[in-house]
Amino acid sequence: MERSVTCVAPVGDKCGEGAVWSASEQALYWSDVNRFLVHRYDEASGSVRFWMFDEPVVAVSLSDEPGRLLLALASKLVWWWPETDRREDHGFHLPGYPRVRLNDGRPDPAGNFWVGSMKNNVLPDGELGETAERRGRPLPHRA
Repeated sequence: MERSVTCVAPVGDKCGEGAVWSASEQALYWSDVNRFLVHRYDEASGSVRFWMFDEPVVAVSLSDEPGRLLLALASKLVWWWPETDRREDHGFHLPGYPRVRLNDGRPDPAGNFWVGSMKNNVLPDGELGETAERRGRPLPHRA
């Protein structure tokens, strides 16, 4: 059985990850860690929109409030409302940043947001740095 893959959003990501589907919006959100972006693909129109941040966006999560997302940036968590681009500090800041950074996060079934950390391998210009050392640990937080 032959299967085919179709790219619906050729956005040129350097490190695209963290895709999350918003059923209420019929849209897919994901980040490009090295370009400090969040993308939104609208299934109905086929359009892609993006927003730029001041540091790597490493995880995107839906929240219990429609229209509000939780983003894990390299150094902290932020609440974000894409419709207005409102950004609000969540209150969690990673100790040790910029030596270490957050990486990959998802909510569990109870609503806790789990995010890991690692040696920071993303330079201020988005290029890759060294990743040899192990400095990360899981960090749970209630979304």
